[in-house]
Amino acid sequence: MKVKAYIARDKGGGVYLYHKRPKKMAIGWFSVENDFTELQGEFLPKGINPQWDDKKPIAIEMDIKVLEK
Repeated sequence: MKVKAYIARDKGGGVYLYHKRPKKMAIGWFSVENDFTELQGEFLPKGINPQWDDKKPIAIEMDIKVLEK
């Protein structure tokens, strides 16, 4: 199953994964549902390095697999 999401870096340097496209505000990115997860650098997909100066979040698509039932 594939899921679309967005990755963005806030002004303080934190990187977040959003389920809905967020909008850039004064110090961070916010989505209407406020649905985000903080990502640590080692969990970022290779080649993705969002910056605070980005005008829009990075759109990604992820595969979801069941690892354990």
